Amino acid sequence: MALFQFRATNAEGQINKGQIEALHELDLEAQLKRVGLLLISAKALASRRRIVKRMPRREVIDFFFQLEMLVRAGVPILTSLGDLRDESESPNARDLASGLYEKIEAGSTFGEAIAVYPGVFSATIISLIRAGEVTGQLPDVMKEIVRSLKWQDEMASQTKKLLMYPSFVMVVIGGVVFFLMIYLVPQLVGFIKNMGQEIPIQTRLLIGVSQFFVNYWWLLLITPPIGVAITLALSAALPGVRLAACAGAGHSVRGADSQEDDPGALCRHLCPDVPHRHSPDRRPGLLRGHLQQPGDTPRHPPGARAGHQWRRAVGELCGGDAVSLPGDSHAESGRVHWRAGRRVEQHQLFLYT
Repeated sequence: MALFQFRATNAEGQINKGQIEALHELDLEAQLKRVGLLLISAKALASRRRIVKRMPRREVIDFFFQLEMLVRAGVPILTSLGDLRDESESPNARDLASGLYEKIEAGSTFGEAIAVYPGVFSATIISLIRAGEVTGQLPDVMKEIVRSLKWQDEMASQTKKLLMYPSFVMVVIGGVVFFLMIYLVPQLVGFIKNMGQEIPIQTRLLIGVSQFFVNYWWLLLITPPIGVAITLALSAALPGVRLAACAGAGHSVRGADSQEDDPGALCRHLCPDVPHRHSPDRRPGLLRGHLQQPGDTPRHPPGARAGHQWRRAVGELCGGDAVSLPGDSHAESGRVHWRAGRRVEQHQLFLYT
């Protein structure tokens, strides 16, 4: 978005001067017209919009919530983004809405526009937005995205609170042990040796540990940060099934006719960015299912009837460890654990065949 210096006149013929951000002169003229001004001249000064690479989860939640409310009310997506660009309190949201506005105005779809921001929107969210555009259920998809992101944010917040006290205790204990090994134990070594008695093995072990602390204290200080960095790097590099990030939780997802298509159609729809294996016990039938958060009451998707049984191991279908699911006279739920990047998430996946 560029910064324009303008001259405009009002209904009484008075000249007004100022600066305002706009996409181009036509956008500037439209903005001035809304406040009762007629543009006389304009000059672009500089570009003020920055590229949004990251956004806090709560800002993403607010962005989707406001956008969903506007779209559900019948406001076109381009107009909705323009309103967010002009009225949002968050600088990140304003810059993001401005960038999406430019992309859509240039001819891109909403799904193609958000794909330009992989650091803000996950691959799953991008796929769900595209599916919502195709099916005409974009407001419902954005509502489920908000619900899923809120759940993730609440879980992260609770986890931080639970880990705060143990972390503090561990730091205090580590500091005390470090002080004992570096300062106190070395002062007692001379006294113990001067006693002239045989030193017990436990005491010799303690003295050895103290000497290691004294000689290699720098190694003890740098090892934990290096270990954490390596662990995070490996976790980010290893492929994982991001089932927890699938914001289609609670949605009925129709798969493909397994007589003709790949039996992994459902999982590719939910998690398009991960590889999937073929199930060796593939059988004909229409595969349907939906995701729900743990603890939710199972809801059968439209068309699911009593007598439908499990015919697939979810792990084999989605490319993870095989998880056997029982057959019954009614469709049942399977609780599945998936390793999702740096954390292990738990969801319920309901499948119907």
